[in-house]
Amino acid sequence: MNNWADGITTSLEGTRTLAGITTHLGPDSSTQFSLNDGTLAPGSYSYHFACRGDGDISMTISNAGAELTTLSGACSGDLQGGNFSTSEVGTDFVVTSMDAPVDVVLRVTDGLPS
Repeated sequence: MNNWADGITTSLEGTRTLAGITTHLGPDSSTQFSLNDGTLAPGSYSYHFACRGDGDISMTISNAGAELTTLSGACSGDLQGGNFSTSEVGTDFVVTSMDAPVDVVLRVTDGLPS
């Protein structure tokens, strides 16, 4: 898993990673991973997300009690991404495995142009 996660992170060269998650989820372990990043200042950011395995996932980014972005569906191993903006310090990242074991990588970087 570490080699796969490192490959995902390496593909983001030229960006500065500000926060991130690398984890395994599924019925054999925990089915949900939550991270409250209390250091991410209000501003504009980009997320880069990939998962692999036979399961379905849900990934949510929230700030100030509001969902900013949600991804859900089958893991494909492909890198997905987008932009989000926060209004307060303290951003919540929640990744949930819906059924089968999955490996997950999430990286947050400075905002990329849309």
